[in-house]
Amino acid sequence: MVLIAELIDPGKPVVAGPSPPFMDMRTATPAFGALEGALVVAGAAQIMRYYGIPSYGSIVSSDSIVIDTQTGYEAAWTAQIPLMARINLVNGIGLIPSYNGCSLEKLVIDNEVFGGIRRIMKGINVSETSLAVDVIEAAGPGGHYLGQKYTREQLTKERWFLRISNRLGLQLASLASIGTPRKRHRRKDKRSR
Repeated sequence: MVLIAELIDPGKPVVAGPSPPFMDMRTATPAFGALEGALVVAGAAQIMRYYGIPSYGSIVSSDSIVIDTQTGYEAAWTAQIPLMARINLVNGIGLIPSYNGCSLEKLVIDNEVFGGIRRIMKGINVSETSLAVDVIEAAGPGGHYLGQKYTREQLTKERWFLRISNRLGLQLASLASIGTPRKRHRRKDKRSR
């Protein structure tokens, strides 16, 4: 593609990269959620960067026919590897199964995946401010940092707050205390009337 564009119109801007549908050898069907596809897209992004060409690839892919655990882990690994290789342009957001349909729920999941990967790629800030030696000394042995102004300020800079995921874990004594999604929806409907 790049060669053809260069032959037709030298210097014409292009975006290049693969969207490899690996084949499931058991069924001879495309496996868009395959980890190997993410590796190929990441490798292509690195090659394109070397040549100064913007890269493109299909990511957040899943072969699951419903929104489930498989959807989540395939979306995560097919997105994380290419994004960490600094791919420039992506598609596949909200698509399941094997690019045959679009799901609004998958769009929400993909947004959560992108948010997490964005935070991962930000890395850890190590500076005189982030090390907070003065705050540690002020708190002293047996003290804590939760009430410190510094902690509140850094929390908004360093933490990524999930939009849809549950982090209540074992702290939640009973789901009855918050109700089922259906009950919460009904309560919301009643409040809006």
